[in-house]
Amino acid sequence: MLTIDDFGHVQDERLRRLAAYWLDRCRGRTMPARRDIDPVDIPWVLPFIWLNDVVPGATAADGLRFRCRLAGEAINAVHRRNIRGLTLEDYVPADDLPVVTEQYSAVAQTPLVLHCIGRVYHRTRQYLVGERIVLPLSADGGGTAAVLLGATIYTTAEAGTMLPDAEPSDDFEEARTPIRSA
Repeated sequence: MLTIDDFGHVQDERLRRLAAYWLDRCRGRTMPARRDIDPVDIPWVLPFIWLNDVVPGATAADGLRFRCRLAGEAINAVHRRNIRGLTLEDYVPADDLPVVTEQYSAVAQTPLVLHCIGRVYHRTRQYLVGERIVLPLSADGGGTAAVLLGATIYTTAEAGTMLPDAEPSDDFEEARTPIRSA
C-alpha cells in the first residue's frame, strides 16, 4: 500500500493534501471507489479537479478512452470552454493526445499514481507550466480503475500567461508510482 511518504516529490500543498485525502479514502484497498470521494471534503482543490471516466475501446486505437465527467473552473478556463462530457480527443491537442492517452491508460490499467511537473499543457505551440496528479478510482472499491481523479495546478495560468514554445523535455518531470495491493 502507498503511504504519504510516496508523495514526497509533490510540491504543491493542495496536491499533497489531495493525495493524503485519497490515501485516507483507500481504507486498506488498492484504491478508493468513486463514491468515497466527497467534494465537500476537498474545497481547497475543487477549481483544479477533473474526473475522467475510463471508457473501453471505440477508437483511440481501440484502447482506453477518457470522457470528462466534471472539471473545475480553473480547468475549464484553461481549455476556454466547459469540457464536461468531452473525450480527450475533443480537447487535448492532437500532437499531445498519444502521450496523454498513454499516461492515463497506465494509471487505469497498472494501476498507478501519475505525477507531472513542468510544462503540463500545450496549446497552439505554447505551454502552461504547472503540476498535475492523477489518481485512480474504482467503481466498487475493487482493484480496477473506472474513473481517474486528477488535479492540475497551473502556475502560469493564474497569471493568465502562456510560455513561448520551446522543447518541453528539459522542463518536464514525470513520476509513476505503482500501487501495491493490500
